[in-house]
Amino acid sequence: MLAGTGWTPATVREAADRPRDDLATAALADGFCAAARGLTAEDAGGAR
Repeated sequence: MLAGTGWTPATVREAADRPRDDLATAALADGFCAAARGLTAEDAGGAR
């Protein structure tokens, strides 16, 4: 999912943990996290 974006799971976590003064980065990190949760649910047999 993160391939080719320059983001890794670690950088997404770091961005999500930063203070929310950088809203664009925080929003991007939140979006990646939501996508990862969706893919995990799909891999587990469907969205929950």
